[in-house]
Amino acid sequence: MTPIEIYSDGSSLIPRKPGGYGWLIVIEGEKVTEGNGWLRRADNNDAEVEGAYHGIIAAVQLYGVNQEFILCSDSQIVLGWVDGSYSFKCDPVNPRFSQIKDLTSNLDLRTRWIRGHSGNIFNERCDDLATLGRLKNLQSPEILNAASLHSVQLHRPLG
Repeated sequence: MTPIEIYSDGSSLIPRKPGGYGWLIVIEGEKVTEGNGWLRRADNNDAEVEGAYHGIIAAVQLYGVNQEFILCSDSQIVLGWVDGSYSFKCDPVNPRFSQIKDLTSNLDLRTRWIRGHSGNIFNERCDDLATLGRLKNLQSPEILNAASLHSVQLHRPLG
């Protein structure tokens, strides 16, 4: 079975201010789809988990649950939470952490840490998508129409 790689990233400069997230799906070294979004108030961890969540949702919607997935991120907190190597001392403030845990509990999903800004083209693209997401409601419509790529579908079937 060909593993489906899900890359994700988040962007937030100041806690509780606008944030953004990005994700993309890669099969056999080829990007097949990507997306991003805006968060009204987020810290960096909020944005990171949002990107992972939406990337996993997109992958499951496109390819179903009976696949091998690899979540790739530069966020060790998100990856650790998903793979069980990290836990919170109390319930997470952001409900998305619990939702992503529930979502992934029955998937064949592994994690892979990617060092941020290390030249990995898919991680760098996610970083760009997250930044574009964060800027969506802060820029003029002309800039957004030229730059924004919310859920651009380049889907190709598996196999």
